[in-house]
Amino acid sequence: MTTFLCNQHLVFMPGLDGTGRSFDPLLSLLPPDSLATIVRYPTDRHLTLEETAQCAAEQIPAGTSPVVIAESFSGPVAVRMVASGLVRARALVLCATFARPPRPLAWRVLRLLRIPVRLGRDIPRPLLRWIMVDNRHLTTLLPLWEKVHADVPPQTMHFRLELMNRLDVTGDLEKITVPCLYLQAANDRVAPGSCLRDFEQNIPHLRVKKIQGPHFILQAAPQESLEAINEFLGGTVGAARSDAARRASAPKDGAFFRALVENAADVTVVINAKAAVTYVHPSVKDILGYFSEELLGKNAFDYVAPGDKPQALLAFGKAIPIRNARIAGSVGIRHKNGSIRIFEGACVNLLYDPAVQGFVLCGRDVTERRRGEEELAASHRRIEELIEKRTADLSLVNDRLTEEQVRRRKAENALGESEEKFRDFLDYVPLGVCTLDLSGRILSVNRRIEDLMGWSLQDVIGKDGFALAAFDDQTRTFLQEKFLTRIKGQARQAFEIPVTVKDGGRIWLQAITTPVKKDGATVGVQVVFVNLEERKREEERRKALMEQLHRTEKMESLATLAGGVAHELNSVLGVLVGHTELMMMKMPDDHPLKKNLHTIMKFSKAAAAIIQDMQILAGRGVTVSSPLNLNRLIRNALQTPEFQRLKAGCPRVVLSDDLAENLLSIQGSPVYLEKTVYHLIANAFDAIAENGEITIRTANSYLDRPLPGYIGIREGDYVTLTVHDNGKSLSANDIRRIFEPFYTKKILGKGGTGLGLAVVWGTVREHRGYISVQSGKEKGNAFTVYLPAAREAAKTPAPGPAPEAPAGKGETILLVDDLREQREIAASLLTRLGYSVRTAAGGEEALAALKKHPAALVVLDMLMEPGIDGLETYRRMLEINPQQKAIIVSGYTETDRVQQALAMGASAYVRKPYLLDDIGAAIRKALAGS
Repeated sequence: MTTFLCNQHLVFMPGLDGTGRSFDPLLSLLPPDSLATIVRYPTDRHLTLEETAQCAAEQIPAGTSPVVIAESFSGPVAVRMVASGLVRARALVLCATFARPPRPLAWRVLRLLRIPVRLGRDIPRPLLRWIMVDNRHLTTLLPLWEKVHADVPPQTMHFRLELMNRLDVTGDLEKITVPCLYLQAANDRVAPGSCLRDFEQNIPHLRVKKIQGPHFILQAAPQESLEAINEFLGGTVGAARSDAARRASAPKDGAFFRALVENAADVTVVINAKAAVTYVHPSVKDILGYFSEELLGKNAFDYVAPGDKPQALLAFGKAIPIRNARIAGSVGIRHKNGSIRIFEGACVNLLYDPAVQGFVLCGRDVTERRRGEEELAASHRRIEELIEKRTADLSLVNDRLTEEQVRRRKAENALGESEEKFRDFLDYVPLGVCTLDLSGRILSVNRRIEDLMGWSLQDVIGKDGFALAAFDDQTRTFLQEKFLTRIKGQARQAFEIPVTVKDGGRIWLQAITTPVKKDGATVGVQVVFVNLEERKREEERRKALMEQLHRTEKMESLATLAGGVAHELNSVLGVLVGHTELMMMKMPDDHPLKKNLHTIMKFSKAAAAIIQDMQILAGRGVTVSSPLNLNRLIRNALQTPEFQRLKAGCPRVVLSDDLAENLLSIQGSPVYLEKTVYHLIANAFDAIAENGEITIRTANSYLDRPLPGYIGIREGDYVTLTVHDNGKSLSANDIRRIFEPFYTKKILGKGGTGLGLAVVWGTVREHRGYISVQSGKEKGNAFTVYLPAAREAAKTPAPGPAPEAPAGKGETILLVDDLREQREIAASLLTRLGYSVRTAAGGEEALAALKKHPAALVVLDMLMEPGIDGLETYRRMLEINPQQKAIIVSGYTETDRVQQALAMGASAYVRKPYLLDDIGAAIRKALAGS
């Protein structure tokens, strides 16, 4: 250990016991020629803080300038003693102490013991170990405490603890002008880190050293403590030797760092605690368009971009109380022409440095370094001229030579400080910086390189930069070409490259290469790496969002087209079905055309089903909602005639299910969710050529992250339906277009409309759910539907009464429909059933007819043009006759307006094109009042 402790007068001020005996392990390690004074406090009387400080000062030899070392209880005593001038100290060392009463849990535990007590005797050892020491030092410190406290009365200990609870010397801290060191115990439960902040905030020149150990750090770690004090004294009393050592080492790497600093071109600004600009480098004129005088005294944040200002103010405010705090990042700055430019750099809090007293926004500023080099070169030239022009007046030459040497040392010191600041700046900028010589050998890297690529100094310094495993062959060749152009002196250039990091991952970086020059000649190349991963992720996210938007717009357009076509076809189909049924009623069963009419009816029903699918796709219908059990819907779908026909056509396909027990309920339409199940199963059958397996699974799931194809989702509980087949895998193009209307892999005319999966997509969308598709490399596809879980339990539907015969008994029915052909055929059908039928072409006409001639029942079309629609017509009918019975008919599925009509009292809803049995049963049921 360097003997800065030698020939020093050391004053040791003890802890709470006041005996000074606890310093014995420390004193045994001091150099033989060290002078030590141990302060002791009387045990026969109780002293105040001022009296204690006076007592300590009286024990220090007069006329000396000692190094005062105070631990724990004596810390505030030493502060008061030095601040008030009772002792002219050379330096002050504070060990695990405080400026005002500490408030950790350990202190509260001691207070609860209601001392007077004797440390090491009356306090249980487990509690004492937890408060004061760790397991490693228990056996050595406990015997020492028992020895130290043996002769201290408990009443004296109690008084000093009470004194600790009242003292406050924070006001004295700013009066401490001597060099000051704070030794912080890493495991201190008596004076934790919060106690240190009082000293840091009030003693700008305070130095802090953290040592592993408990509160009694001088006793637990005497060797480490003395080394820290020795190092501290070396920085105060050995400054001359340190300067000489630094001067001796400066030329070794000065040329390299001078070359680096020469090429820096960032702005350097100093601001005070109120953010006022106190210094700005003249280069701001070239970069931002301002003269330095324009910025001095202005608030620096007035030039920060509005979007960055709140975050910059927050970071600035947090850094003010933290000594040497460093902030690295990027920020937008307003150019004089009004534009915003982005700067990357680092900010260091040097408010507490008396030479700076401000925040330094460091850039790669070459001004001071160049000035230093010029002065150094001029100094060399002048010295050489003086030597060459030796004169007889040797004393004058010596005087001038001494003056030049002083100036040279100052220039070298300034250059060394500039290089040190620049090294610190490079380590904290958010960019990776690497410098290579002309052969491609790596000369230096900063800390950010290790963060970006996992390289350490040992991995790369001195290595061939192009031989690193981080680059593939193509990238390595590309970099070598760029390197050759840079060393030839070409200007700065930026390009993007892939890099393999140390853990095997692959990232994209932007590399900015700049030739490093010295005396006009290129001596190397500097490469700045910028991480592009976040930018590329944002670009991919934006691309996915645009693709989803395009897909959604396309689906919406096709859905709108399908909805319009479905409405028109439904009207035509209604007339066709009506006339067919009317003809079938008039023909005898043995008529040769009766079979043809049955065929027409069969395919008309199929057409109606297709139209219904088109309406679902258009988003016009899935509004009937009730709590459902998905397992029950699946079982119902597997019992339908459509599924039985599907299964009969593929006898070699095995269908199995794995339906979860205790499945959560869902809210939705049973009709359309059964169709969804059917379409997914039908699609699985289509994917299997001959032999194969299909599995249906249900499960409860929780979604908290986006699914493929969706930018965002609603987080929560979902019920999932998965239909998996082992047929031929879908291609990427098929998956991308699989839900488009009319997209099908079947041969035209060989079955399939291309609407099945589009209807699935529309139904899932209307139920606020999601759907995803997974496909294997060669075989296997899985369609998974996510439906939001409902809180209300599903109800088991009760069997309804058997329908009555549809024949009428002469009741009067008012038929309201805006399509003449539909009115005529519907009137004919109802007349054949035995009803007296009147018709109206719109809502207004129907209301006028009811006022003149009441009707037992109104069959009311929901959508009519022009004029009022069915819902408004029914509302006005109830004003005429609140008991008016009605049936709602519509070519669309059960919409919200249909639901409103049913809620108002309408007896039933019949979907167009309605069959004679359906409309007849609904009328009979409504007239019966059920």
